[in-house]
Amino acid sequence: CLSRGLGDVYKRQVADCCYVSQWHLSKLLNRHTGKSFYDILNTVRIQKAKELLLDPGLKIGEIGERVGYADTAHFARTFKKQEGMSANEYRNSLK
Repeated sequence: CLSRGLGDVYKRQVADCCYVSQWHLSKLLNRHTGKSFYDILNTVRIQKAKELLLDPGLKIGEIGERVGYADTAHFARTFKKQEGMSANEYRNSLK
């Protein structure tokens, strides 16, 4: 149902795949994880970005796009907020 990857994932699409409303999906996720749909989506995206950062041939902006961030600055802010360091600092720590 969502085999396209992390690019354009919308709550509506996930809810449709699960045969529930967006409202019900939000309530279920919050009840079982304590997190919002977008918090979970960002966590998954950053985890994938960390995997891609292992490839030194990929630029940071390209990685952000691959995991679903249209705006490199938004990717950079989200990565730093979640990991406590920039994507570039993370990549350098792997060396």
